[in-house]
Amino acid sequence: MSSFPEEPLNLLPSEGGGYYPASIGQKLNGGKFEIVRKLGYGPRSTTWLVVRTHDFVYFAVKIFTVAASDRAKTVELPIAKAVHKDFSQPLPAFHGSFWETSSAGSHICFLLNPMGTSVHALQRDAEHRRLPVHAVQKIVANVASVLKGLHAAGIMHGAIKADNIFFWMPSQAEFLKPVLDSEPEPTTVKVKRYTTVRSQPLTSDVKWNDKKKDIADWSMYLNNLGHAQRRDYRPEKQVDYFSAPETLLYHASCSPQTDIWMLGYMTFNLLTGKSPFQSNDRISRCIAGMRFTLEDEIPKEWFGDVKMKDYNDDAHGLFTTIEMGLANVHAFRGDEQEAAAAFIKGCLRLDPRKRFTAKECANHKWLANVNACSYFNTRRLSLSVLELAATRAFAALEADSEVIILAKGGYNSACDELRYRARLHELQIVDWDGLPGSSDPSSYTNTLEAFLDTTPNVALAIVTITLYTEPRTDRVSAERIYRIFKARNIPVNTTDVVDLSDFSFTSSHRFEHPKTGEKTPLQIGVTTNGHGCRLSARLRREIVAKLPREVGTAVEKVGRMRDLAKDPPGAFPGPLAALEDEVHEEEEIGEDNAISTPNRPVPSRTGVESAVEARRRRIKWVAQVSEYWPISKLASMSEEEMKDVLAEDNGLSLNSNANHTKTLSNDDNSNLSATQSQSSSKDPQPQPYSQPFLHFGHLSISPSAKSTKPGRILLVGSGPGHPSLLTIATHTALTQHADLVLSDKLVPAAVLNLIPKHVHVRIARKFPGNAEGAQTEMMEAAVEAAKRGLTVVRLKQGDPVVYGRAGEEVLYFRSHGFESLVIPGVSSALAAPTFAGIPVTQRGVAESFIVCTGVGRKGQEVQLPGYERSRTLLVLMGVARIRQVVDALLFDDSDVEGGDHVSATSPPDLGSDRDQGGNTLPKPSQQQKRRDGPAYPPHTPIAIIERASMPDQRVIYSTLKDIVRALESSGEQRPPGMMVIGWAVLALSGAGDMGVLDDHNVTANSGAEARVGDGGEGGDVLALGRRDRERVESWLGLGGDGRAVGWKVHEGIELGWDTL
Repeated sequence: MSSFPEEPLNLLPSEGGGYYPASIGQKLNGGKFEIVRKLGYGPRSTTWLVVRTHDFVYFAVKIFTVAASDRAKTVELPIAKAVHKDFSQPLPAFHGSFWETSSAGSHICFLLNPMGTSVHALQRDAEHRRLPVHAVQKIVANVASVLKGLHAAGIMHGAIKADNIFFWMPSQAEFLKPVLDSEPEPTTVKVKRYTTVRSQPLTSDVKWNDKKKDIADWSMYLNNLGHAQRRDYRPEKQVDYFSAPETLLYHASCSPQTDIWMLGYMTFNLLTGKSPFQSNDRISRCIAGMRFTLEDEIPKEWFGDVKMKDYNDDAHGLFTTIEMGLANVHAFRGDEQEAAAAFIKGCLRLDPRKRFTAKECANHKWLANVNACSYFNTRRLSLSVLELAATRAFAALEADSEVIILAKGGYNSACDELRYRARLHELQIVDWDGLPGSSDPSSYTNTLEAFLDTTPNVALAIVTITLYTEPRTDRVSAERIYRIFKARNIPVNTTDVVDLSDFSFTSSHRFEHPKTGEKTPLQIGVTTNGHGCRLSARLRREIVAKLPREVGTAVEKVGRMRDLAKDPPGAFPGPLAALEDEVHEEEEIGEDNAISTPNRPVPSRTGVESAVEARRRRIKWVAQVSEYWPISKLASMSEEEMKDVLAEDNGLSLNSNANHTKTLSNDDNSNLSATQSQSSSKDPQPQPYSQPFLHFGHLSISPSAKSTKPGRILLVGSGPGHPSLLTIATHTALTQHADLVLSDKLVPAAVLNLIPKHVHVRIARKFPGNAEGAQTEMMEAAVEAAKRGLTVVRLKQGDPVVYGRAGEEVLYFRSHGFESLVIPGVSSALAAPTFAGIPVTQRGVAESFIVCTGVGRKGQEVQLPGYERSRTLLVLMGVARIRQVVDALLFDDSDVEGGDHVSATSPPDLGSDRDQGGNTLPKPSQQQKRRDGPAYPPHTPIAIIERASMPDQRVIYSTLKDIVRALESSGEQRPPGMMVIGWAVLALSGAGDMGVLDDHNVTANSGAEARVGDGGEGGDVLALGRRDRERVESWLGLGGDGRAVGWKVHEGIELGWDTL
């Protein structure tokens, strides 16, 4: 039975209960913790103060009811872990979870750090329930900083209120002793539907009188992530005192911006002790009060068929404005009242889309002079007085950290810059010699321990006394210092001692906008991990010099495009209860998490999309644009172009009379007319304006814009990517004849940059699921422009007739009166293997080759050719479906009915025909549907060639049985990619291997070597299989060095190509 049974212990889990019957002195988690007092209870849990029995460290344990444990496990636990990983202060530290069992069932328990007095308790005891202005600023600045981090991580807190903000003394032991000796009275917090009881709260005496010594010395925590959600969610319909309009109206626009409403409400309440609106059970009355007080309107589209007059109650006399409410606060100085009102009204915009973001709140001028604890607010402790300490201190200050420098001689021994910063109170310099016990050199570890005991929230330690300067700290001392910090889970950087460093500093560069000079989101850092800081700075400079100046702007634009993809302006798709769960997986593999490929196979689009499908499509399309479009184009995108890219109707129409037809403006017409005249010149002069990109929509040509000369359509191959591989005919078509270039998305920027600036370029939207629509869109655009008399270059990567859909386009253009000219290009099927050092044919190894695709029309699976020892198999457009391709080559249909055979979990075993999971691979068979011929031996060599001929080309060499794991272990994919399969893959490696076809008893058309026989001919087969495996081991470097990785990776192209 609980020691303080305020909670209804008899309430069954089926009734929303199932409380855990804890009591004082009870052991938890197998005796690791002992309960010492009850902190309180709520409708979903009880919270207890516990002490860890082996080291007497105190924690708070939140024990959920049986009814709430499932949700806590699936929703709250992942969020708590994410918050603990990505944030430090001021969120409650999450130390883990465990389960306890009672007669009611199973209870999940969260281990947290204890917290003291809440802001609500302080407000309750304050005169007129008003807190001092400077205290409110401090509280609000901290909460805004937390929200900035949470929202950036896609987490909505959902319960921003004074009752969820707590203070905690710097020294746990100093604070807990008198509290545990006392018997504080229980407190209650009344919420509309229930009462929360704090049985024996950890009270703390926070004083507001002395501005310099009040809350600045206290840690502050935003608690109660139980209401937190991932992305959008559908709220419970309710009328709470801080309810946002979207909550009152049960609208699907609840989002992180709802947190901002709560923040604005709480700010007004803490300053005035009152609510800005009258709480009323009538929703219409609440909405009317909000509209009057804020002089603002709710989006009309929210109401549907509901009449606005229902929300027009006469509110005069019952409500006040924000400015009138703040007028009674006499502690404002200067223009603080005006700034506070602007802050509150910016948070309390009725339309969530118009509210401040968390970042705007944190940076608001009303909070400009507040030393807020950002969500990375941690103390960086530096042990040094050298100039290097100044460099490290500045890096920490830029990260909004509090910096403490601990050094012998203190302030007087510091460099001028550090002393200057200390005088400005930007950092603190502590004299080691003034610490207790510092006079005894043998007890310096005790001195450091004592200092850390009285200095909370140290999150990083930087030890620079090991720098090569006399007297140099010896290795033993450095190790002792390191162990002290590690015992407290504080990461350490020890200068010039790599093995005593948990992190390193980077030589970083923040990119600026090339015109405005403002900082962009892109920042790069280079580290040598303590092996040469000068060299890292040089490498950083060279990297920056090689990147386009506008690359930071491109990142900024893509970020905006991602925002539009997730939440299009003006789009309220209706109930999103199911959307959160369905979109969650998609969000978890977003661009920033190094998705394995932007070409993940998806079904072809249809004319009707659900909200989930539309959002997933948009997110995938942003990944495609990020991967394929030139940096210069990304940097120059307007918001209208972004919306065009993401528009649901673009690319779906199959005729030229679609609703999204786009008519060229007069400026467009004049530009194209100028293009015609210049295209006839042998030496065209580019126009001074930037290259126009017309991406989406159809071209509606006015009669006045038509040319008298006949239009032409050229189907042109651009080769694998390297500009020097363009044919003379292709180069001439692009640079001298083209009026409009309709380019595939795979054509690299290096080729597109050759096109004169006055030529219009349009990039196909062949994004996942939209290939058919994009193909039709480009063909229609070509015909429309050709009818106008323009020369249209339909630019394709590789060769137009090698899986380039040239055939369909030739027939389409012919049916519309245009006989297109097809200009061949260097096919990647031949060029890519050459760049990878692989001959597709070679005497003694490969007598023939066959080219096929890994995916059929509309995403259908294709039949792949069977194994021939003397033949090289080239698979284009199959890397995104590599598992299916490998399955088809290795297994018969009857073998794979039970599941996926290609495993990537165990080290390879090249000594037997087993997969990565150790399972015996099936014997080949002639009976199959996905493969025309015998199965391939598992040890058959394979190479994946990505971005062939480009500077970032990558080749992954492995075997069929290991290639899936090899690809997954090599990081994100780099499309376009192709596969080369067969013995030619290893033919030119090292000293070469030209005897594959000369081995004994090998027939050119047999898969027998994959079988193991007994005696006679079977013995020869066994010997041949062993010989092949030895050949592969030697090729991959597995012979004798014990390396258990069945693949190797080669980056870049051969030297010399940069001169061509």
